[in-house]
Amino acid sequence: MKGNCTLELDVDSVTLNNAMSKAVSDAVKSLNIEQIVNAEVTRRIGKSVSKSIQDGTFVRAVAKNVAKEFDANIIVSLLDI
Repeated sequence: MKGNCTLELDVDSVTLNNAMSKAVSDAVKSLNIEQIVNAEVTRRIGKSVSKSIQDGTFVRAVAKNVAKEFDANIIVSLLDI
């Protein structure tokens, strides 16, 4: 006998957001920040960043992008940016 089965899930947005935040947090903890920065450096070098490296904006931009992308504002404050 064949039949249809329907499963309804009632997940509110807060629960979903918390689960997603935890997943991102766990992923970040498993990453090495140096690897993230190196990946950003590699990406930006392809965009010709010699001038911004010389004037220091490059380092600040990398730190801010890492902090923004991974919600790790402590990185910015630790680097005193």
